Amino acid sequence: MLIQKLSGNQTLVSYGQIFEMGFFSPSGSGNNSRNYYLGIWYKGLPTPQRTVVWVANRDHPVSDPYSSWLELDKHGNLSLYTSTGHAVWSTNSSFSLGPLDSIAANLREDGNFIISRSVDDYSWQSFDYPTDTLLPNAYLEYDNDRGIKRVLKSWLATSNPSTGNFSAEVTTVSVDLAEVQLLQNDGFTESKFCINRFHETIDYVYDFEFHFIIYADIYSYVLFSYGNSYNLARYVLDVSGKLKLLGWSNEWVTVNMDHKKCDFLGHNEDTGVNGKHSGRKNATWVVVEVVIGLTTVIVAIAILLIRLWKRGTTTSSKVMGGDTLKQYNYRDLRKATRNFTIKLGNGGFSTVYKGEFPDSTFVAVKELRGHFQEEKQLRAELNTVGLIQHKNLVRLLGFCLQGSQRFIIYDYMPNGSLESHLFQSDSNVLDWRTRYNIILATAKGLAYLHEHCRDCIIHCDIKPENILLDAEFNPQVADFGLAKLLGRDFSRVLTTMRGTRGYLAPEWFSGVPVTAKVDVYSYGQVLLEIISGRRNMDLVNDDLASYFPAIVFNALNNGEDVLPLVDSKLQGKFSAEEVNRACKVGCWCIQDDENDRPTMKEVVQALEGNLDVDIPPIPQFFLSLAEPSVQKGDLKESKDYSTSSTLPSSFSFQAPVHAVQDEP
Repeated sequence: MLIQKLSGNQTLVSYGQIFEMGFFSPSGSGNNSRNYYLGIWYKGLPTPQRTVVWVANRDHPVSDPYSSWLELDKHGNLSLYTSTGHAVWSTNSSFSLGPLDSIAANLREDGNFIISRSVDDYSWQSFDYPTDTLLPNAYLEYDNDRGIKRVLKSWLATSNPSTGNFSAEVTTVSVDLAEVQLLQNDGFTESKFCINRFHETIDYVYDFEFHFIIYADIYSYVLFSYGNSYNLARYVLDVSGKLKLLGWSNEWVTVNMDHKKCDFLGHNEDTGVNGKHSGRKNATWVVVEVVIGLTTVIVAIAILLIRLWKRGTTTSSKVMGGDTLKQYNYRDLRKATRNFTIKLGNGGFSTVYKGEFPDSTFVAVKELRGHFQEEKQLRAELNTVGLIQHKNLVRLLGFCLQGSQRFIIYDYMPNGSLESHLFQSDSNVLDWRTRYNIILATAKGLAYLHEHCRDCIIHCDIKPENILLDAEFNPQVADFGLAKLLGRDFSRVLTTMRGTRGYLAPEWFSGVPVTAKVDVYSYGQVLLEIISGRRNMDLVNDDLASYFPAIVFNALNNGEDVLPLVDSKLQGKFSAEEVNRACKVGCWCIQDDENDRPTMKEVVQALEGNLDVDIPPIPQFFLSLAEPSVQKGDLKESKDYSTSSTLPSSFSFQAPVHAVQDEP
């Protein structure tokens, strides 16, 4: 976190040590430049030169980093000054309202550098001002309403990050197609490719994707993402005008891409990304694009006006016949979210924005992506989900279904997600009482979904990002019902989405039908993360030594104390009884066999002290990967427990071997 100044060889490092920010001087053949730049690069990669992904003062270098400095003022404006006190670069950002004492600049784990005063209230971010590189979850944007374009611009040379001769930008071809154009400084198009709206993404070897999102004819963007948890990725416009997709696998590997060129005659033509077109041909296509775009807009407006006239109302929020939820107007959602500029979060299925209605009510507006049912069926499913009311489930307020646009509106949670408080270095430490309340209340919310709804609702995506905290830090589970809304697309995206795989039960990858026990498994992983205060990290190279669940299993089965494993930030201030109980419950929840896991109702009973909890057996999967030593003792199967038996129907967290049954 940057509080005041950054100068000389000082650097700012992201929480997970992936990115680093500071002053650098480009290196390259024959480069004797004394120019220095403020930039962001990958930290610690074994490459001859830094892999720089963002540059602040690319056209205004400084000559001496030790007499220059980066400073954040009390209003939230960040500036780069030379030795004379002259500002050569500034974010021109500020917070005009609210408290100013918590403003800070932070380099996040995804490489995004932001100025914020809370987890969801930021005034500026580097992702809005890319240079030559797109990182995952960054985007190219076209906003006709505000006259804004977010574009990539190449370096002038490999050793000179000044603005080069090429740029890449997104334009809207139609309501279903986005076009990424590669331009030279004289304005002529070098090459271009098309991306279909929402459900059609471009997938590659490293699980890279581009998503096209459009709001009427006003606002559109192309989002770059990828699903592999173990590789770094970047999308670069190089100095020669080539768009390159690069993935890290012990070195930077160029991923071959066959982009689809836009063809208005009804089909797409395969083309290399660097193919050139004549200026006259491009001019012709521009005219065609404009005509088609205008025609689409006129038809859309006419249809909208006819529908509004038939309904006899233009109210922005209304309850339709048979609906239990409010139906919101897109234009008012756009206004409430300030043109969708205050982003709360982004995932494989959706992007969430903060909104404020005229009556000062704050809401969370979720834009859905993926395959959808027909509008009538989708509306019915949403209304069914809207009937679900529980104090530990985020309340669904309404939805917006206009054309191909899909939005759902929830209560706004002012303290953000559990993830932001557990894993971000600039967050406040959650005390044990708050943590145990989150553990128990989340279990109650899931138990309600599983056992108290008309049909059992399986969440399918329990993780800290989907556990939100209200003003008093009480948890509310978000995104329940989303799996049913998204249908078959949900499973494909879920099993490849970055940051999700570690919470998924083995059933997701074995092809067998999933049950409510997949939520129990995910919940168990989250419970253990709440205890440790850190990610459980996916198993890498079959290494159990640093895998927290394995460490807990090992301690429990070797009769060791689990209290030293609790988050050190709590400084020993916790209930030993609750920690021991929670560790056992968490380990029962992540058993290999779903039949060995408790139900969420039983989890609640155990956490409340109404069920005895015995030592959980070590999962067979862990045993098959066990190294000679994990932490203090050997990870081995206890003689007293079996991992293959089925627990008795009157489940009381007793190990299977302890169940006494009458002989037939």
